[in-house]
Amino acid sequence: PTAPGEEAQQAARAMLVEELKRQIGGGDATLARTLLRGCAFHHSGLTSEERSIIERGYREGSVVVICATSTLAAGVNLPARRVIFQ
Repeated sequence: PTAPGEEAQQAARAMLVEELKRQIGGGDATLARTLLRGCAFHHSGLTSEERSIIERGYREGSVVVICATSTLAAGVNLPARRVIFQ
């Protein structure tokens, strides 16, 4: 059994992955795997298109966790409920 809305989230995540794969070079393979689970990472090595996909997925609710360096996290303007700096 799936939770209410879970199928819609999975479909939204799959669409993000498909968009990622359409990028030049096919996008980051590890990022594609994590996006399917609603998790992403954000660092300076990503292309601007990859960062845009991650940020949009987070705003839309299909990405629920983003891991980033503290420098990048400070510059990512997203409505986060909890931010952890270590």
